[in-house]
Amino acid sequence: MTREEAIELLMYHSGDHRDIHNPKWSTGFLGSLRPYKGHLIQQNCKEVMACIGALADDLGQGETVGRQAVACLWGICHRARAWGIEPRGMAPSNNLISDEDIGQLDRWIYAISYATMMLLDGAGLEEALSEHRMVIEGH
Repeated sequence: MTREEAIELLMYHSGDHRDIHNPKWSTGFLGSLRPYKGHLIQQNCKEVMACIGALADDLGQGETVGRQAVACLWGICHRARAWGIEPRGMAPSNNLISDEDIGQLDRWIYAISYATMMLLDGAGLEEALSEHRMVIEGH
């Protein structure tokens, strides 16, 4: 995946893409939570992590980082937590999301935020993806 493809895919997952008619906009990471359709889509987390991997050099090296990528990643983490985990969030307050899905969503958000933080801190891709492997792949 190229840098440009990764940023575009993150824009769909974060609901920040202008092409709101693309199915990825409504079924992406945040789109699938608003409104919550009763199930989490594991592929969304995998795609966001693949985007982070494709952007590892941008996030982990140099003096500056592209605003769009960071805004998308931050938006995914913040909004997913606000909408799907916080007790007053849309899905929990309306009893639309199970405790099991809340736990899974929390683990995904943690993996995404951990990977982003580790890359920004210069830890490298292997360490950045360690939480993802534990959460998604089970090792």
